Amino acid sequence: MSTSNFGKSRRATDFFRLCSCILIALTLATGGMALSTQPVQAAPFDIDPPLAQAAPVYECRNFTVDFGFTTSGDVCGATSPADVVHFWLAQAPTWVHIDPNTGILTGCPPKDANIDPNNPFKFQVGATGICQCPPDTGTPCCPGGCAVLSANTVAVTLNVAPPFVCGMQINPTFYPVAWESMPFTMTLTAINGSGKYNWTATGLPAGLAVTDATNGIIGGTPNPGTCGTWNVTATVTDTDDCCCPAVNRPFVLIVDCWTNYIGYLSPGTHTTSFTVRIGPNLKQGQTNVFIDGTQKAKLGANQSQTFTTQPDDLHLVTVDQTVTGSNDTRFEVDGANQIVVGGTVTEAYFDYAQKVFIKTDSNPSGASQPPNAGFYAIGSTFSTNAASPVQPPSHEGVKYIFKEFSTPDGSMFPNRDLWFTVTKAGDVTAFYDTYYLLQVKSDNPPVNESFWALENSDATWDLALQAVPMPGILGGLGGVLKPENARGTHHVTGPDTVELLWKPVYTWPIIFILLILLVIGGLGYFLYRFKLAPARQVTTKKEAPAPKPKGKRQRYTKKTGGSKTTRRRAR
Repeated sequence: MSTSNFGKSRRATDFFRLCSCILIALTLATGGMALSTQPVQAAPFDIDPPLAQAAPVYECRNFTVDFGFTTSGDVCGATSPADVVHFWLAQAPTWVHIDPNTGILTGCPPKDANIDPNNPFKFQVGATGICQCPPDTGTPCCPGGCAVLSANTVAVTLNVAPPFVCGMQINPTFYPVAWESMPFTMTLTAINGSGKYNWTATGLPAGLAVTDATNGIIGGTPNPGTCGTWNVTATVTDTDDCCCPAVNRPFVLIVDCWTNYIGYLSPGTHTTSFTVRIGPNLKQGQTNVFIDGTQKAKLGANQSQTFTTQPDDLHLVTVDQTVTGSNDTRFEVDGANQIVVGGTVTEAYFDYAQKVFIKTDSNPSGASQPPNAGFYAIGSTFSTNAASPVQPPSHEGVKYIFKEFSTPDGSMFPNRDLWFTVTKAGDVTAFYDTYYLLQVKSDNPPVNESFWALENSDATWDLALQAVPMPGILGGLGGVLKPENARGTHHVTGPDTVELLWKPVYTWPIIFILLILLVIGGLGYFLYRFKLAPARQVTTKKEAPAPKPKGKRQRYTKKTGGSKTTRRRAR
């Protein structure tokens, strides 16, 4: 009995509806379709900007970074906005701090905190909005409490610059002579620091003190009875540095006794003139000569000048502390640059010591500059050191490795710690080899390998990668991706990325697909031939017996036992 076409169509429609219902139910269950029944809410309280932030900081250097964090949205509704906002940190290094009121970041990376620029310090900054309840209400000012966290946090990145080398020194200048009971001032200086200093001093005579700790000024009036020599120790701290220790330098401060000079005056010893003389070691230039604060002459090496005075008068003779020669040479007074003349003292003699400038540099210039550049006396010792490796934050994918030092006399030293006896002015250069980051990567399949290679070298990689299955159904059928350049060579001229190429191999998918097609074809033929094709109706008719032949008889012989019988059959 055959089924009508109408019945078949109805069952197909019902089946389609059932499949549609199942598909919709599965979609809702897996989250593919979301039916929102909540009303539209006001903008939530959040921290702005919600984008990643980055800033460079320097090892052993205090930093202050203001990203200008702000907040937006409601905390307790339009009628009760947030009165107070507190900023906070999450997963931040212990040396990073945040001002809860302003969101300004401060801190100081410790020594050896420098890391790979490709893996910097990352953490989150969030905010809490706090509603201050109106007085005498007795109820919370907003549902769920008065403090609401920001809906998002801001991703912050700090790139730590190469290590800072401690090289601060107190400038070895000669200090002026003080007068007992007379106003006095002097200035201490330091080199190779950040410039943000805090000065202290011990051993000063009564009446003198550090009057300006930031600029290193010692001032005051030495008390009566303080004349003599004082062993003073100056101490300077780099306030912009969190690693390097304070630096000390002892020096001798001379306080001249005014009354002693008066005691030298007696009848018959009064002088009416005095001479200022300059020694032979001032090789270049001239020094200014001041008498009681007023310039009176300019003198060079082995030159002198005589000045007249009134009997019983004392005068303070001062010359330049430093005389500039050529660009890389200067002369510093050897001893005190002030002498009191008068009475029995009739000459003020000054000589100078030559100093030459030692400049430090690096090659290439992007590497770290060695410390301790400055003026040094001939015969003194110069020392410095080179940082290695150096990875400047502004040059991503670049690293410098120390190679050797060159000195003013042309010598080369492979040691990172350098010292030599100063004989002439010149340059000290730290030479570095430049390395570039070479990355070998692909997205699918995921591969991310990297290594440093010397500039202008031929970098070779061999990742020994194996074939991996293709994504999707082809991988299930045996399809694979084979790497074409898992090993190779690249001429390095800068940071670079080599993309891995993967060749698809379809051998097994093709075989499986052909087999599946053969099976499907054979099954279809079988169904068509033995099941789906309609049976053919066959009508069986009874056939009439064939007519007997007429005419001439035909002889045949039938064997019966041992005899033969012959008969005739009519035609």
